[in-house]
Amino acid sequence: MQISNEFIVPLPPDEAWPVLLDLERVAPCLPGATITAIDGDDFEGKAKIKVGPITAEYKGAARFVERDEAGHRATLRATGKDARGQGNVSANIGLRLVAHEGGSRVLVDTEMDISGKIAQFGRGVINDAAAALLGVFAERLSELMIGGEAAAEATATTGGAATNGAAPRTVGRGTPAHQDEALDLVKLARESRAASTPAAGFVQPAWIPAIISGIAAIISVFAAGYAAGKNKNK
Repeated sequence: MQISNEFIVPLPPDEAWPVLLDLERVAPCLPGATITAIDGDDFEGKAKIKVGPITAEYKGAARFVERDEAGHRATLRATGKDARGQGNVSANIGLRLVAHEGGSRVLVDTEMDISGKIAQFGRGVINDAAAALLGVFAERLSELMIGGEAAAEATATTGGAATNGAAPRTVGRGTPAHQDEALDLVKLARESRAASTPAAGFVQPAWIPAIISGIAAIISVFAAGYAAGKNKNK
């Protein structure tokens, strides 16, 4: 299964690229994502998913296989696993940044191999869910970038407020509050369904099991992927 998504960020490629590879700043922008381990070239992440009153966690791992700093391109090999053994996902994720009207267009191309119960899910369901997830991520990432620019300008204007030679740490507004949240799958599915079918005011129960593992795999894959990018950038 091939999925392509894109979104816009407010910084040009040369400035947006290092932000995208800064794990501590970027990971909290992705709903439900947490980095759990970095061991050499192996990276692990987990996704916290909420479905009604039930909250579950899924695990993923990734390896950074290619990165082109000058071309602003990266490729990751990743896997996601349902903790209950009901399905697995492996994916090759390609990330590109191109200039766009003073900012950057982020292009994400994912080739997924799906097994188990996840294989029963329709491409449209997973594609819509991935688009909705990246939409939330893009909004938070833009807030982070804008907040970082504002803080940098304020520091330059006041002559800097850092003490003991330490550089100030800038985090976009609202970012810390996202770190421990669980992704509300019902809400995401409802919003995605409503966006694609305006007349639909609710989500059919069949949608819920259809996107749980797919969403979890995507989240954990991205979480582990950003860890890979961060570690290789050192």
